Amino acid sequence: MDDQSRIEILVRRPVSTCSAFTLLELLSVIAIMGVLITLLFPAIAAVKESGRKATAGAEVHRIATAVMAFKTEYGKLPTLPKLPKDREGMDLAVGDPAVGMKIPNRELFYTLRAIDAGINADNAVNFRKVVFFEGKNVADPEHPKDGFVSRTKYGNSADSDCYFDPWGIQYCVVLDYSYDGALKLAYGDDAPRISAGAFSLGPDRSLGNSGNGKLKDSDDLASWK
Repeated sequence: MDDQSRIEILVRRPVSTCSAFTLLELLSVIAIMGVLITLLFPAIAAVKESGRKATAGAEVHRIATAVMAFKTEYGKLPTLPKLPKDREGMDLAVGDPAVGMKIPNRELFYTLRAIDAGINADNAVNFRKVVFFEGKNVADPEHPKDGFVSRTKYGNSADSDCYFDPWGIQYCVVLDYSYDGALKLAYGDDAPRISAGAFSLGPDRSLGNSGNGKLKDSDDLASWK
């Protein structure tokens, strides 16, 4: 083999037989992916909403259990600030203003969490300093959801030390201070005959089904359901 032949062999490159995607094929693939993503979004949203409901359902049971544990420990329900005159004759309750609550739920959680503040200043209510309830802090205090707005971490505000559900509304708690076995505040005739109940307003952020005040067929999460 002469030198010229050797040079030709060295510089020769195999010809690629692979064909690239055409622009039309690429656009088709992108379009299909877009359709699949669009179909997945509702399913993902539904899964997330189901998770929020599961969280709220578990938390209202935890809150009610903590209140009853306090009652077992002290022989009475936790003390709360006096109701305003326009609420006299109704059972004591704490929670979100969206349901007409006049007392933020922090006043109950100060006692259940054994925090020296509010109605429990100087540990006046929970003088044994028993911790009946614990919960995590919210991730964003500007848009509080699923936790406490800790004043020690985020500073003092109107939402400080309140406990929020996954939709950004305070958990509501009703205590039967008349001891007649009926909660005379939430849901009217649908209210159960128990000493204490906790509830979340659910995804629509209103009492009952779209604000009708009825527990039946609503998206509210209640400890007695």
